[in-house]
Amino acid sequence: MDQESLAQIKQIITHATEAAETRLREEIQDVKRHAGILAEHLEHKIDLLSEGHTSLHQQIEAVRLEIHQDSQETRALLRASYQELRQRVEP
Repeated sequence: MDQESLAQIKQIITHATEAAETRLREEIQDVKRHAGILAEHLEHKIDLLSEGHTSLHQQIEAVRLEIHQDSQETRALLRASYQELRQRVEP
């Protein structure tokens, strides 16, 4: 193989390598963009989940307070009823 043929082969390989590198860089950029879009979508879903969690926590706390108040009222009524019964029973 002469020098001219070897130079042509090197040029062909160099051109093919550069084309492959360019395509690979483009593919990498596409993957990065796609990953960025997926990350934004995931962040949005996490934000929605967090908001839902906060809302549920507030609702649970409101129900807990309501139950606590009802329980206190029930206890007060039971105490009053118990005292009234005690007064009837004891002379």
